[in-house]
Parts: sequence; structure tokens; C-alpha cells
Amino acid sequence: MSVWSYFLVAKDGNSAKCKRCPSILKTLGGSTKGLHTHLSTKHNIKVISASTSQDTENLNTAPPPAKRKLDDYFTKTKSDDDNLDDVLARMIALDGFPFSVFITSDNLRKLLLAKYTDLPKSAVTIKKRVMNYSEKIKKQVTSELKHLKSAGERFSLSFDEWTSMSIDFNVNKRYMALNVHSYKKFWNLGLVPIYGNMTAENCLRILNERLSKFDISLETDIVAIVTDGPNVYDKGGTACLR
Repeated sequence: MSVWSYFLVAKDGNSAKCKRCPSILKTLGGSTKGLHTHLSTKHNIKVISASTSQDTENLNTAPPPAKRKLDDYFTKTKSDDDNLDDVLARMIALDGFPFSVFITSDNLRKLLLAKYTDLPKSAVTIKKRVMNYSEKIKKQVTSELKHLKSAGERFSLSFDEWTSMSIDFNVNKRYMALNVHSYKKFWNLGLVPIYGNMTAENCLRILNERLSKFDISLETDIVAIVTDGPNVYDKGGTACLR
């Protein structure tokens, strides 16, 4: 395992925070000497690296892009471009297409049928296929997170509230958007509906329920939490890390 697996690296690559304690160490020029010393003296962990240059390469590739697109949240495979379920899911989640438009729009159906002869004739069937595809993605994400956990990885958590916009303002809906971050990437765990007041207790309940669906424990697998600062989220995040 790389020494970087035990640290959260700053975007500029000049420092890293230990995942096991609050210590922040300098990593100027990609140096890992201080990281090894810290793990050895503070946590009795000795990491054998193949070479310093190898760790430097890991550091240079570690920081994620500053901005993400919505379709980056999808797990991609080599056959995605030819997968009807993936195309339908992206058009619905990314472009906001309703399930019914794939049935009512003759032009859209002609375009899709030119490549996908198995395009359903029912909006109910399309919804079922997209939901099944969603479950498939959830299983892939859960499996990936489980593999990282078994390798000793721990994660950080970021979440925020999002409100849907509607013509009828009386039916606006509130959701919590939840992301789990590792050293090199992150996973979006979806939008969780918010019912009633968002108290710290309700916030904590939502976090626990959603994380449990991906076999993640708030108590043992999460080492840091980031929110946008509202008091309720601060209180909820503090309660999570007690």
C-alpha cells in the first residue's frame, strides 16, 4: 500500500493531512520522508515504497479535477456507448427527460430505434429498466467501497441540501446530496428526500440510512465531514464525529 493511502493530499500538493489524526505535514516537491516518519513514530505503521519517484507520481495524479460534470457521477464501462439503459439513465438524470417522452415523441423514438431495437414501448417499462440500472450501479459502488475498506482505506463525507424548482411552488421538494471521497476519487450516493424540519437529529438519521445502503459506517469508516456551513449541518457533522 502506498504511503499516500494514509493521507488526504492538498490540491496544491504541498501538504497532506493524516487520516488517523489531525496532523498536517509538508510534502514539498513530492517528498514522503515526513509522511513515513509520522506514520512510524505516531502510529507505529511502516510503509515500504518501491521508490520515492513512484510516490511522487501518485501525488501528481491524486488531486481530482476542480469541477465535475453530472455524468461523472455515473460508473462507466467500455460498453457504455452501446448500452441502452445507460443512455436512458443519462437522458433522464442529466437532461431532465420524463419517462413518458420516450413513448410520446415519435422523432425521439425514431432516433433511438435506429440504434436500439429493444427500446421499450411503455413508460413503465422504461422506468423499471432505469431503476434496475440504478441498482446495478449501486452494487458496483458498494463493491468498490468494500474493496477499499478491506485494504485499509477510510473516507471523507460531503453533503448539502438541494431544492427542486417547480412551477407550482407549493410542491418544491428538498433533498440532501451526499458524496463519499477517497484519496483518489469520489462517489455520489444520490439525492435523499428531506421530510419535515432538518434538525441535527434528522440530518444524522439521513446520513446513517443512506451510508448503510452502501455498507459504509459513519462511526468506523468516515474520518472527515465537509458541509457548506449552516448551523444544522455543523451540529449534525459534529454529532457524527463524536
